[in-house]
Amino acid sequence: AVESAIGGPVRRILSTDPVPGIRNGYRRPDQLGVDRLLGMVAARAACNGAFCVVDIGTAVTIDLVDSRGNHQGGLILPGERLARECLLAQTSIPDDGEIDADARLGRDTATAVALGARYAVASTIERIVSSHQDLTGEDISIIVGGGGSDALLAYLPPGSARLRELV
Repeated sequence: AVESAIGGPVRRILSTDPVPGIRNGYRRPDQLGVDRLLGMVAARAACNGAFCVVDIGTAVTIDLVDSRGNHQGGLILPGERLARECLLAQTSIPDDGEIDADARLGRDTATAVALGARYAVASTIERIVSSHQDLTGEDISIIVGGGGSDALLAYLPPGSARLRELV
């Protein structure tokens, strides 16, 4: 059906397949999600040097690639909504769904919970990037994509870029 819709052949990509500009850095390459691998390929097409690619959805994936295209590894975190739902389910914090979308600090519980998750992701990204820069001296571009990328971009260092069609 997809071949018919696009008028051409479809090829299934596996995370163990060679891809342009990226070398899978997992100890067991088959365990890397193909979505993450293809996100790195897309980020490589937009960036020549080292980069940190972040896909923000239900889960947040963060992958670091050096300037030679070697995947250094990555992290998987709960996304903002999932982190919020988990916190609310496991505590007695009231579930008040109204969030101040423009706030930088919570002045109500719902906003404080949502921003806590957002800052946790942003801080993790900054820490990974700064640690790698300290070790290697490489400048690292931050490329973000996924449904939550617009909200997170404002919390990341200047120069971070959104790639609309990451995967």
